[in-house]
Amino acid sequence: MIEHVLTLGQSDACGGWPPLWQWLTVQAAHVLIGAVVALHPRLFVAAFTVWIGKELFFDLPHCSWTRTVQLDSLCDITFGLIGAMLTAQQQQHPASP
Repeated sequence: MIEHVLTLGQSDACGGWPPLWQWLTVQAAHVLIGAVVALHPRLFVAAFTVWIGKELFFDLPHCSWTRTVQLDSLCDITFGLIGAMLTAQQQQHPASP
């Protein structure tokens, strides 16, 4: 269990770009994380602040700020924001029964 937690502080792209299926799976998870935290506005602000801090203080420095990891971190946050925007849009305009 602790090994899995420790890997959360390292980018998937640290050793080079991961296989496409792995990268897409991780990005889908980021969309879901963004969607869930957007359900609660206070949680959203706190979660994204921690997430950006994680990218800046763990992923990027541990991988020497390489371009690949910079792009991966940007994609991680962007996909999370996409999930949050989808949730926010759905909450503002719920589907008619």
